[in-house]
Amino acid sequence: MNKEFIPPLGALALKELGFDEPCIGFYKGNYDVKAVDQHWGSSISGISKKGGYRIDDLVLAPTFSQAFRWFRDKYELHSWITIELGATLTFCWVISGEHKGTEHKPYLKTYEEAEIQCLGRLISIVNEKQATKKAKESI
Repeated sequence: MNKEFIPPLGALALKELGFDEPCIGFYKGNYDVKAVDQHWGSSISGISKKGGYRIDDLVLAPTFSQAFRWFRDKYELHSWITIELGATLTFCWVISGEHKGTEHKPYLKTYEEAEIQCLGRLISIVNEKQATKKAKESI
């Protein structure tokens, strides 16, 4: 089941970008994902208050689907995983958006590897966008 969730470092990067969508899981440190108790709610503040955790120790654990949707909705970055047919079956991630048109990374061995690399590139794009915006504002 853990394969459904963004790995801890990716989830932390999303938190730093402002991700705070309702999730069914969370990380406390770099450990396995923990399920959110239905009585806590699904926000960081609810988990912290009712679960007895320090808010700084918690990171929401979105599914890949949630994270990709968040990038579409918040940053208009559309992404998907596709197959590459050749001598061997490989996978490719594709990102389309305002940042620089469309970019892709072919020839990855597994679908999961393509998801993780795609997520990493989405995070990089948003970080670059935010750094550029800050640089312009400081001029």
